[in-house]
Amino acid sequence: ASVRAGPAALRRRGAARWAAAAGADGDGCGVALAATRSAAPSGAARRAKGSVAGSEGGGDFDPLRGGKWGKTVPPGAGAGTGAAEPAFGAGGETPGFAGEASGSGAVLSTDDLPASAERKLPRRFYDHVTIAPTDAYGRRVEDEGAASFWQILLDGKASKTLGMAPLLAPNRELALAIAAEFACQRDNVHPLSTPLYNILCNVIDRFPEEHERLMQRLVDYLESDTVCYRVGLNTGDPRDVVCHKRQEKYYRPLIDWFEAHFGGPLDVVEGIRMPKHPDGVAARVVAQIENGDNHLKAVTGLLLDSTKSTVITMALLHRFISVDQAFNASRVEEEHQIEEGGFVYDGHDVHRANQRVRLAACSTYLWMLPDSAPPKLKKLAAE
Repeated sequence: ASVRAGPAALRRRGAARWAAAAGADGDGCGVALAATRSAAPSGAARRAKGSVAGSEGGGDFDPLRGGKWGKTVPPGAGAGTGAAEPAFGAGGETPGFAGEASGSGAVLSTDDLPASAERKLPRRFYDHVTIAPTDAYGRRVEDEGAASFWQILLDGKASKTLGMAPLLAPNRELALAIAAEFACQRDNVHPLSTPLYNILCNVIDRFPEEHERLMQRLVDYLESDTVCYRVGLNTGDPRDVVCHKRQEKYYRPLIDWFEAHFGGPLDVVEGIRMPKHPDGVAARVVAQIENGDNHLKAVTGLLLDSTKSTVITMALLHRFISVDQAFNASRVEEEHQIEEGGFVYDGHDVHRANQRVRLAACSTYLWMLPDSAPPKLKKLAAE
């Protein structure tokens, strides 16, 4: 149910009722980003299940302590140090982002999932997670230096993608990160808490077959890019003035950066008219991505799905903006609507958490694969 503007007691009562049903702690947030606590298994039995071992044994790998060997991931390790970023609507009684840790190292916690949702998840069927080097054909090799790929092993058995293809990570770092995702699962395996695994599955299962469709999506999203739209100021509604100022705050720096590297000027419109951008702009964007490898293409497609914007996607790919800035820019209108129309528990909060995880996972994935990063941009010469 939507909790609209009204008596504070009503909103608190609605939040408490939802929290009680979801098993949360009373803040009304069921699925939340939990960078300040790890999802390490509880108890001796679960700690045994939560270990990530190296390919040749020699102790457990601790993914939250910089690659040290010989220690199991302790509860609470890897706490985020970034300060929480205020929400667009964090003021007043409206629930905002204040409880969500900023930074791209956040993970999704399943502690607060409703019991009904937990029962629908697949059970954890493995005890130990390890990795092993392979050659270009997926065959095990003894020499790690000769490895072309890395397998993630669940109880010694090679993992597969969602499409049942062999799961082969291109380097050891990504394999360890995916292994950590599986090691941190508890009684159930939650798909939203394995975002790096999901991206690698997308790469293997969908590319290069999705290449042409991705190139067309880059053009389509640019033609109706969210950063090129503004709410009209001729209505006399002060709420439209607030939304317009917010759009300028978040969109104008992105437009300026984009025009400097891909050409322009971009057509900024009010209302629902389709912008008309100069010829050649879309072709420059497509050229940046079409020559990249499948990892870059898959991440680009996932970012387009999450941000609904070619400009925001390219800015995040080239590290012009952070994950938090991309998250805020992609939600300007939605957060304005939440302020005006009310916050939907188990709706807006879940969408916020899922979107932040997707953006952070995409950014982290490319950070682990520096060879897959897009070519470095140069500013266009002034005409």
